[in-house]
Amino acid sequence: MALNPHCAVARCGTKQPHTDNPIVKALMAMPPAEMAELVRSALAELRDSVKNDAENNRTFAWLTRLRQPDELYMRCVYVLLLATPEEIPHVLSGETPNGFDFIYGKVNQAVLGGTGVLKDTQPGFQFGHFTPMKTIHNAAHVSFQSLITWRSSKQYPESVKDFPEKFIKHIETYRAYLGIVGNVFAKGQDKSVALTVLKNMHTPFSQAKTP
Repeated sequence: MALNPHCAVARCGTKQPHTDNPIVKALMAMPPAEMAELVRSALAELRDSVKNDAENNRTFAWLTRLRQPDELYMRCVYVLLLATPEEIPHVLSGETPNGFDFIYGKVNQAVLGGTGVLKDTQPGFQFGHFTPMKTIHNAAHVSFQSLITWRSSKQYPESVKDFPEKFIKHIETYRAYLGIVGNVFAKGQDKSVALTVLKNMHTPFSQAKTP
């Protein structure tokens, strides 16, 4: 298969360089600390929206956003710390292929040390097996499966009553981590330092090295 002369990413079908796109240009010109802060601000709005929906019993509204915080955070981490210079314009362009599964795999390996659980197979409550990744994909695509999950939550509200608080805390953790990464860049450190700092924050205490 011939390589696309405009993009180094396999299977990209762009007809012109991604860097011709003014949005991509603007994003590539953005200092890393500013990009981290941009994502932190977006996550804050998601957090507030989830909180408001939970307080007003709009369960389907926050269910459909289960993927957004993880995807936004990990895309930011991938662009700032892991992607090659050739990949960055493609990721920023949003052109396919640009799936979250690929980025999650890279972040899980390089940052989480393989401890991420989104692709771990788990037994279903009533039937078969599932992965958290499939569940959040279904929710993001407002699938019929997510509709049934929502209906079940209305019938058994206790099954989800504690989740919004945990979800909000999860988003806040991502915001805190990005704030620290942004500060590393703002102090003039390079991405290898930022990556080490982020990996340490994601390392469970049980695995942390002791003196």
